[in-house]
Amino acid sequence: MKFHFKKVLTLSLVIVAVGILAFTFAPRFASAEAGPGGGGGSSGCSRGSYSTCYGAVWRYYKTNANSYTIPNVGGGATKITGCSAFGGFFAYVLVNKNDPNNANLVRSWKIGPNGGIAGDRSIFFGGWTNYRIASNASDPIPINPGSGQYSWYSVKKAFAQTQSLGQNGGYTWDGNSSLGWFCYQGLDFNLVPTITGTPTYSDGDSTGADKATLSPSVKNTGGSSSSSAQWRVVTFQVPPNGSVPSAAINGTSPEQYYGNGAVAIASGTGVTFPRNVTPINVAQQAIGDYPIGTKLCYALSVNPVTQSNGSWSHSTPFCIVIAKSPKIQVHGGDIRVGSNFVDQTVGSGSNIITSQTVKNR
Repeated sequence: MKFHFKKVLTLSLVIVAVGILAFTFAPRFASAEAGPGGGGGSSGCSRGSYSTCYGAVWRYYKTNANSYTIPNVGGGATKITGCSAFGGFFAYVLVNKNDPNNANLVRSWKIGPNGGIAGDRSIFFGGWTNYRIASNASDPIPINPGSGQYSWYSVKKAFAQTQSLGQNGGYTWDGNSSLGWFCYQGLDFNLVPTITGTPTYSDGDSTGADKATLSPSVKNTGGSSSSSAQWRVVTFQVPPNGSVPSAAINGTSPEQYYGNGAVAIASGTGVTFPRNVTPINVAQQAIGDYPIGTKLCYALSVNPVTQSNGSWSHSTPFCIVIAKSPKIQVHGGDIRVGSNFVDQTVGSGSNIITSQTVKNR
């Protein structure tokens, strides 16, 4: 037997109904919150001031308060706490039929379950009413949200983002969840890669005994941690008199952008960069033997750049110049300056000067 009541039941009536009709039907209405509490409603689309007949909506509440209260349908209230550091929260609410755009005339709701049926059915309320806000799977994640209504799919992406940052554990976005609100700041990050190292010059070594010590890092100059990002350190050799690529932001992979036979020597994926500087550990690299004047370069790239720019950000490369110092070997004698040949005058200022000179072969 299927029941479709058209009046909103009071809390007391629901309590009685549960005792009498516990095996007949499951109430389709329930108050929402990310936690316990709530109650009141009826099966199907009722005609009360707050019901699915007039739609539910995800609203963003911009506030620095650490406690915020939204009334429930059948009495009591949902208390939102812990969002002061985020600057606001999303709440799923039923609107008032006489004033649906009034943010103060709402009742707490939840995304599921709906009539005992799991799944994202709350977007259409199991077929009883249409969703109030036009929503498409392509709707973007809210970046810097302000107070107001948002697409179901946009908020769903926002919730997924909070979970990727280790927040809102214990709740899921499906018909089995009691999710009704969650803290949300919105993404605001800007990733800047940098790489330095030692030495700046090297004689080179065909045995690989000479090592390059690298210090790559990513600085997040934004107001929040980043989304899931990836980074890559590449190495390449610029021939004598060749030009070294500069820092850039584009859609080209590090290997393609730097060219010169660039190959990755270290990488990371699924990384969340907090605010400020995050050092990246990379093993020492053998320098090897190259022609004089060759620049052995290392560069760091990170992707995405910001919450709205999915390009690669490429650092200014750190390069080691391959240089050779002239050497003199003396066997059984000495190096001497200032003497003269027969019938020649000694030049003034004779001296032995040692220096490092870079020459092309």
